[in-house]
Amino acid sequence: MRNTAKKLQGFTLMEMLIVLSIVITLSAVGISGFNSINETFTANENAELVKQDIESARLKAMNMGKENEETWVYGFGIDFRNADSSNGRNENYRMYKWCSPIKNFGDTLILEGTSYDLTRAKLPNLYSGSDVGDMINANLCGTLGTYKNGSIPASCGSSGYLDGCLENTTNLSAVFGEDLSLLNRFDGQVVLLDLEGEGNPPSFVFFESLTGKAIIYARNGEVLNYNEDGTFKADDFVPLDIILRRKSNSDTFDMISVYPLSGEIIHHVYGSKDKKEIPSECGENLSCFTFGGNTYERYGIDDEIKSYRD
Repeated sequence: MRNTAKKLQGFTLMEMLIVLSIVITLSAVGISGFNSINETFTANENAELVKQDIESARLKAMNMGKENEETWVYGFGIDFRNADSSNGRNENYRMYKWCSPIKNFGDTLILEGTSYDLTRAKLPNLYSGSDVGDMINANLCGTLGTYKNGSIPASCGSSGYLDGCLENTTNLSAVFGEDLSLLNRFDGQVVLLDLEGEGNPPSFVFFESLTGKAIIYARNGEVLNYNEDGTFKADDFVPLDIILRRKSNSDTFDMISVYPLSGEIIHHVYGSKDKKEIPSECGENLSCFTFGGNTYERYGIDDEIKSYRD
């Protein structure tokens, strides 16, 4: 009888507490691991979404036909200004088309008695006789105003866009039917890298019609990476760097870099392994970048720079 009673004896309170603590610990580890895996999956999906949208803009530009447009379209691109947390925004990015002021490719624009061949210029909407960046008078968004030669019309009306293309003026028009949003978005997720530290980071990627050439523009619409005469700065250029932060891991982030001319898109996940402990060892030509107080060695830049020089 004593042996039977002993066998039926239950767990002690201490044993139950030990088992309960083990279960809680394992559950916490499991939930944490699941959240980490889910966040990695979401980050990868977001990076792929951005890449696909950029590629879609390039394809639209290269396959463009005039169709029912009122004017020739310089090309298509993506505007990341409203998604940039460094710009105080947390909205969606947007696909756009850039409308020229003339009806057909090769037509000339007469402005103040001077004829301009804008569609064959080195840059879209580049007025001959003036250097890139010079202040000139032009019809922007339906009104005559001054702007930097070769820039993109970054502000039209209250939203920065007009509903369509208008003859004798240049403006941006949104491409409707494109849902350019991220999965499980949170505040501060998207950051546009400001390599020059001037508070005016690269924010537009644009693909020229027919050629598909990629051009990068700053937040204020100013064209980047070009000399005054419209030639490309092969030894001193900046890409459009889009950083997608992780919510729970500040040491790991995705960066999508879009390079000018080629339009090459490079996606890399940066972490502690990419940190440069001695920043002074970084060479020139974008070999490193700084984000969140840390210096990282840039992935995939050597081949891209070499392609410009060959």
